[in-house]
Amino acid sequence: MNWLVVEKNNVAEAHHTAGVKARDDAEKILIDAGCKELAIEISDDRYTAGKLDKLLIHFMLLKEWNKTFSPVEKGDVVFIQFPVINHTLVFDKAIKKLIKNDVKVVALIHDLEMLRLLLIDEAPITRKWRVKREEVSVMKLFSKIIVHNESMLEYMNQVFGIPKEKMINLEIFDYLIDNPENKKIERTSDNYKSVIIAGNLDKMKAAYAYDLPAETQFILYGPNYTGKKDGNITYKGSFPPDDLPFVLEGGFGLVWDGISSETCAGAWGEYLKYNNPHKTSLYLASGLPLVIWEKAALADFVVKNGCGITVASLYDIPEAINKVSEEEYKKMLENTKAVSEKLVSGYFLERASQIKK
Repeated sequence: MNWLVVEKNNVAEAHHTAGVKARDDAEKILIDAGCKELAIEISDDRYTAGKLDKLLIHFMLLKEWNKTFSPVEKGDVVFIQFPVINHTLVFDKAIKKLIKNDVKVVALIHDLEMLRLLLIDEAPITRKWRVKREEVSVMKLFSKIIVHNESMLEYMNQVFGIPKEKMINLEIFDYLIDNPENKKIERTSDNYKSVIIAGNLDKMKAAYAYDLPAETQFILYGPNYTGKKDGNITYKGSFPPDDLPFVLEGGFGLVWDGISSETCAGAWGEYLKYNNPHKTSLYLASGLPLVIWEKAALADFVVKNGCGITVASLYDIPEAINKVSEEEYKKMLENTKAVSEKLVSGYFLERASQIKK
């Protein structure tokens, strides 16, 4: 039997950081592939509890995890989306118990906070210890780990000591599109020299979005934007993830992060060397070719599939796009459509989840 842990947490803060769209899509893909649900729903007050109560909550969570895993039998496979929402310092004890009972435990990595923390020199030592305890120690126990890409696989092998044979390269996250009205997303070469930026536009996270080259038209979507909304900048507002594919207007989707327009700098920018940003999948599923940082982990995927262009700096974008002829852009649209068909069908996770018992 193949099982999938389906987590719920009634604490608003946990929902806020759960990466809802990516996790929901993964749930649907794995359940459609035959996994049976292992539901765990916890309402804890760890964010307001005192120190002693917080410690007790960790052991309460362990009890709930063991209860959740009780239907699992010898020889079964359990998929867990990682990091878990209902995290605890003693989560490894629940995983050890499963492994001891000859159960294969497979982690699908969504985010690695420890990797990002290693890119921040000034991060508190206590935080690094806690995250290492909750992430690295548990990852070493998993039977298999579905990682974002080859760069993340190499990093986890060299820095965390995870054997390569334990890891499976996802390549890119799928992006399911809920389309009950059978709307069609048709992309043409009209206005193809414009660039879309979609995501959290808070200046603390996406400072680059406030320093864009004036020669290119940028169309912005997302919350927390406080910059100019005229000239070469058009701000369209914020939309739910399921609606975005039908409202995005422009020629290319930009995959960039961090504090600088010159390069992807800072912890969030450096993280692009290892992770698969979900916005990449959004753009491609929406039929949009990409402009992506040349050192991003997904740059190789874009080049290999002919679905975009790479740049070293945002200020390279005007020249890079001007070099793309209309015929070349139409070919990118064809290539992007081929990738989109895979993403919206759940192809990549369904393939990566074929675990031999």
